[in-house]
Amino acid sequence: MASDTWRVITHLHSRSSNGLASSSHRLVTEFARREFGATADLVDWAECETSISDLEDILNGRRTRQRVDVICLTDHMSPSRHVIEDDTLDFARRCSRFAIGAEIRT
Repeated sequence: MASDTWRVITHLHSRSSNGLASSSHRLVTEFARREFGATADLVDWAECETSISDLEDILNGRRTRQRVDVICLTDHMSPSRHVIEDDTLDFARRCSRFAIGAEIRT
């Protein structure tokens, strides 16, 4: 029996994992307020900067040494933020090698 080898990324976050969806949001926000006081709102931090175009590039072999066959997006979800962005859904509709999941925090 011949076997095929698939290269699969099973745990990857997009920009949708930032802000209220991130489990680190409260901690980083409190730290920034404590350390930077009134200027804390100027601290722009992100847990992940991966965009949908980045994901497309990875699947098309423009970002990796070897082709990636499937990506499973596992964006953070929380009671404060549990939305799958429209551009993510659109990408999933047009790319059968892209799966949407969630890392749920309760």
